[in-house]
Amino acid sequence: MLLAMSMTSTKINLSDILSYVIMSYLRKYPLTFFCVIAIWVLCLMKTPSTKLDEIENIDKLYHVMMYFGACSILWWEYLRRHHKIVWHKIWLFAILFPIAMGGMIELVQAYFTVYRSGDWGDFFANVVGVMLAVVGGRWGLPQIIHRFFRK
Repeated sequence: MLLAMSMTSTKINLSDILSYVIMSYLRKYPLTFFCVIAIWVLCLMKTPSTKLDEIENIDKLYHVMMYFGACSILWWEYLRRHHKIVWHKIWLFAILFPIAMGGMIELVQAYFTVYRSGDWGDFFANVVGVMLAVVGGRWGLPQIIHRFFRK
């Protein structure tokens, strides 16, 4: 499709290329995109107080679970499409991107919201969730996918 766009028009529009790339990844990783959007919404919305807030550092557990879940889904979608792990892609999209996103969210919370605060502990919890997903994606999910989905 990208080649057809460049052949019909001598002027290549950067927004067309970006749109093509985004749509390509959206088709390949729809659940991951949903999780990324959900994380941004959950981390930036004003949340009501509950009794769970009384448990010290309970939000760190939430961060670990959110990032473990989102990154596990990314691994799942990746491994369903690929028989081998291409580490430079995994390194970028399943490790660096989620960690950078967690850092960006903490900065946005600290500097652009009045009802949230940035927290290094939350960022560290995000990294823990990502790394747990790396362990599961590297050693757990391939066996599950091979056993149940590739016969």
